[in-house]
Amino acid sequence: MFGVKKKWRGARGEGRATREEPGGVRGSVFGGQAAGQALVAAGRTVPADRPVHSLHAYFIRPGDPAVPLIYLVDRVRDGRSFTTRRVSAVQHGKTIFTLSASLHHPEEGVLHQRPMPAAPQPEELTTAVERMEQLMVDANGVGLAATQIGVLQRLFVFQRAEDEVVRLIGIGHARPSGPRG
Repeated sequence: MFGVKKKWRGARGEGRATREEPGGVRGSVFGGQAAGQALVAAGRTVPADRPVHSLHAYFIRPGDPAVPLIYLVDRVRDGRSFTTRRVSAVQHGKTIFTLSASLHHPEEGVLHQRPMPAAPQPEELTTAVERMEQLMVDANGVGLAATQIGVLQRLFVFQRAEDEVVRLIGIGHARPSGPRG
């Protein structure tokens, strides 16, 4: 893990930033940290009112935590609403990480979806077991043949517990042979 004393070199608006880590650290640069630092470097080249709305990142090779990372920011596009930046993290003259980010000035737009219709709360819905029991009652009421009702009973195996709670305990062709917990 990197120490707390980290500092950025490079003024806001410039296309180059360097991040220094304390010496003596072993291992590789943590990918999330490289991605976060690259995003900060990109963000430092745009107005503060343009938050990132999309990014793509590629980890190319491992980084050395004892060597400063140099973030090169390419100003791909500066539009009225959208800004695009491409950032390369470089060590030893080689790119170890790239990030492409799109930043967008918040604005009102067209709504492309309808409002959600009114729906019952989950607690108000019937369970699968209750629906199957009602299906069995309805099947008897419409005069289905005994063989058709038997097929329904074999498809859905129910168990009624002592507290009269009905549970679906399996789907199969035979009833269980004893009490199940």
